[in-house]
Amino acid sequence: GLKTLSSAASSVDIGAQAFSGCNALSSVAFADGDALGIQSKAFQGCTALKSVAFGDADSLGIYDYAFQGCTALSSVTLGNGNTVHITNYAFADCSSLSSLTLGASDHIGIGGYAFSGCTGLKTLSSAASSVDIGAQAFSGCKALRSVLIGNGTVSIGKGAFSGLIALTTVSIGSGSTTIATDAFADCTALATLTLQGTSGSIAGKAFAGSTSLANIHCTSASPIECERGDAFPTAVYKCAALHVPSGSEQAYASATAWEEFAQLTTDTMAISLSLTDVDGSIYAQLAEACPTAYMFLSWYDQWKKQANGTTLHENLELATLGAPIYSAASQYLMLCPSDEAYQQRADHNKQYFRYNENNEDLGAMLSQDYYAHHFALADLLFDLQRNASPQDSLTSSAALRNEWPHHVYYQPYATGGILDPTTITQQVECSNGTLCLMEEYPHTIYDAFFHEIKVEAEDLGYIEENYNWYVYTTDYAACALSADSVSGGGYLHFGSTSKTGQTSLGITIPNTLSGTYDVYVRTLPLALAYPDSTVLPSQYRFSLFERDSLGDWPTSSTTSFKNPEDSTRNYLVDAYSIDTIYVGTVDLSYCYYATDPGVVLQMNSYVTTSQRSKYSKELCLDCVLFVPVEGDEDDSPYTAIEDVTTRDTLGSDAGTTLLGCYALSGQRLAAPVPGTVCILRYSDGTARKVLVK
Repeated sequence: GLKTLSSAASSVDIGAQAFSGCNALSSVAFADGDALGIQSKAFQGCTALKSVAFGDADSLGIYDYAFQGCTALSSVTLGNGNTVHITNYAFADCSSLSSLTLGASDHIGIGGYAFSGCTGLKTLSSAASSVDIGAQAFSGCKALRSVLIGNGTVSIGKGAFSGLIALTTVSIGSGSTTIATDAFADCTALATLTLQGTSGSIAGKAFAGSTSLANIHCTSASPIECERGDAFPTAVYKCAALHVPSGSEQAYASATAWEEFAQLTTDTMAISLSLTDVDGSIYAQLAEACPTAYMFLSWYDQWKKQANGTTLHENLELATLGAPIYSAASQYLMLCPSDEAYQQRADHNKQYFRYNENNEDLGAMLSQDYYAHHFALADLLFDLQRNASPQDSLTSSAALRNEWPHHVYYQPYATGGILDPTTITQQVECSNGTLCLMEEYPHTIYDAFFHEIKVEAEDLGYIEENYNWYVYTTDYAACALSADSVSGGGYLHFGSTSKTGQTSLGITIPNTLSGTYDVYVRTLPLALAYPDSTVLPSQYRFSLFERDSLGDWPTSSTTSFKNPEDSTRNYLVDAYSIDTIYVGTVDLSYCYYATDPGVVLQMNSYVTTSQRSKYSKELCLDCVLFVPVEGDEDDSPYTAIEDVTTRDTLGSDAGTTLLGCYALSGQRLAAPVPGTVCILRYSDGTARKVLVK
């Protein structure tokens, strides 16, 4: 059967269903020309087709279902031209397509569902002067991580990128930008949004459900018009940082929707879209110093040939790390472990990104390998233009994710610091910064990515009264306790309205890794809710649900926690003080980073009829904490430490001397905070992990 198809004609029109079902066809190529038309279903279902290349054409039309179902198609090259029209479902269900680069055309129109179901698509970039993306154009592209659209007129239709749970970075260049309702709805991993547009509009609920947005960079002095105040979720208005140009603060503070942001700063930190290849750059030197890291970056980056013959990098993977190191104006410091150390770290990271085998959201093996390398690079790049006093502290590019105090390294040049001179084997001066070669990694996974997960109770969104229990949120500003003592400045008060019923609350824990966590619940005094009444302590039980290897929820809890103080399942909560309860330690089997959550902590009151005069079913919940346990030999300074025990004081055991008290990170503590877990080291060489009351 037909295996290849090519044409050098200046005008080509391929009729409807002309090559549909040609299962041996593997490549299609068209030369530069005046006009090229691919009619409806022309190549539909060509399951062996791997590559399609279009030359520069004045007019290119790819019509309905033209390449739909070409499941082996991995490469599509669109040349530069005047107009490109890709209509409905044209490339739908091309599951092997991993990247899409739209050329520097005058106008590109993408129809509804044009790339829907392209489950392997990871990156999208465009340099066109005008881009019109239709409704649901990229729906179901669950591996798509970054969207970079250059300067020009941009229109993004309803639901175009909705529900893309791997999407972390969106950047749109200057010009007119129009974003429709639900365009980026429920993109639960979206952390960074850059808008350089000078005009246009953002519809109501355009980013509904995208609650992980941490940084929004607007580079125009005049805000893009938001049609309604609900363009972004309430949690984003409360927690995200809005970065605007200096002098434009008042314009944003008085504009619809933009005025809702609690954090407004003039530090724009926008990711560059003008990327040039710099001779002698850090990236070029990395090829020799750490080829494994270089190969990973090259695989996920895109290269674009310009009309004048020069080659530009599309800085996609490094952009997700906040490091556009190809920019000629950039000045970076990059720590470069040996290639062997990098490979060991990437291999070691895989255990924390073990997705269940039937994870359809990202592809289990692909996701594990990608994130293992992605976080092997985290905290190796430092933008010197963002670090005013590098001798005192260095903030890595990954801090764009707004995860302070993580990614900040103090006294970096001191003994034991990440740039300890005794650990640097060579410094290579490059056109855009310095590459510091070293044999080993200067930090642990707990510095780079295996971080504490905190769920603020007031953000859970339970505001309802039904069945036999009630839950409501309260603004903490109206309460009498110091805000410094309360995480997030708010809490959740809930309890049973029935004398016989119990209170039950399930808390979803996002972005858990396949590792070991200590679980804590922080509560506030119940007296907050009843300041003029005598209140009772609360009694609760805790259990955990985790999806199984098939991604299904279990019918019963996978872990039922026992109180380490008395080995019962009951936990008492003080009614008159802030209490941090150590619930227990759990080993999570699967990773749910940047995908639908797979872990729920269940809280149930447990007050029998005879105990009603002793305990309450109500609770004031501040937050839930999942704290990584530093328990393996590669990362923890303490090995073979026994399970957590509870201590009222930090005294010595009989026959031994207490040498010191340390945080889980290994930092020596002068005075541990009650309610926290720490490490005690004794003179006989043993160490114990204890919860200090």
